[in-house]
Amino acid sequence: MKILGCGYYLPKKIVTSDEVDGLASTSKGTVYNKTGIVKRHYADFDNTETASKMGSIAAKKAIKNSKIDINDIDMIIGANATKEILLPCSVSLVQRELGLDASGIYCFDVGSSCLSFVSALEIADMYLKSGKYKNILIVSSEIASQGINYNQIESAGLFGDGAAAFVVGNGGKSPLSKFKTYSKGARYTQIQGGGTRYLVKDYNDSNKERYMFDMDGKNVFKLVKQKIGNILDEFILENNIDFNEINVVIPHQASMSGIKLITKQLKIDERKMINMISEYGNMIAASIPFVFAYSIENNLIKRNDKVMLLGTAAGITIGLMVLEY
Repeated sequence: MKILGCGYYLPKKIVTSDEVDGLASTSKGTVYNKTGIVKRHYADFDNTETASKMGSIAAKKAIKNSKIDINDIDMIIGANATKEILLPCSVSLVQRELGLDASGIYCFDVGSSCLSFVSALEIADMYLKSGKYKNILIVSSEIASQGINYNQIESAGLFGDGAAAFVVGNGGKSPLSKFKTYSKGARYTQIQGGGTRYLVKDYNDSNKERYMFDMDGKNVFKLVKQKIGNILDEFILENNIDFNEINVVIPHQASMSGIKLITKQLKIDERKMINMISEYGNMIAASIPFVFAYSIENNLIKRNDKVMLLGTAAGITIGLMVLEY
């Protein structure tokens, strides 16, 4: 699998942590002191910044940078945690925004929360190796700001919105990867409402927090800290890899504490870690591809660099991938 091109989109509205303090009715400086985040972007629905429109803008940039014709795309994978609407799959709306609504290009979503993009890369590689597909577009577009519970200030201050897209094709080596899920932590990060257990029709002011993002940050951190070291050791043994060979590490921009934990566990030069959370927040599944695309655009990542993508997701899932750009 070879990365042919990438692109990203950031909503125009910038929200500072002081402004989040106002939304949460907390004293000035609370959000910054808890998260270390200075600002993030929020989608502006008055300017029609829907997830599909954001994703299509990122996708057009990725296709342009890949130097292929848009009609050469033969599969589109959505990699999101949030959904613009429950049905159909979110990326079919991106297909429509791209003017490909009559193309018949196969579309489906991958919903592994914050690791959706990494999962989508793994799936794309398998489809490419099958020989049935040649150019696959992966789109991550997240609007986290609409599900924030401002009564949970620690998580409320983390999130931002954004989109990123990659075109991958044949060539190069298959990525190395490892994923593990520990459902002991399934309730540590969740949105209970909106599915078949807690129906949309039952929403009211007394239970509205059930329909918002809920996180037990301390237990997430505890579980990840307990498991991540063994996963990294297993990955090294299974793939006979030396982490010192890695040129760049892109951790999921989950939180400052999460990135510090990953840095400590990897035991590699901190200068190889790309940490942008203070300026953009946690964009859920769009975090890793956004940082990846931004880094390529700004020459922080060069051709043939070995790149590690590493993070956690609701579930709790821990995953990593090493690929050659």
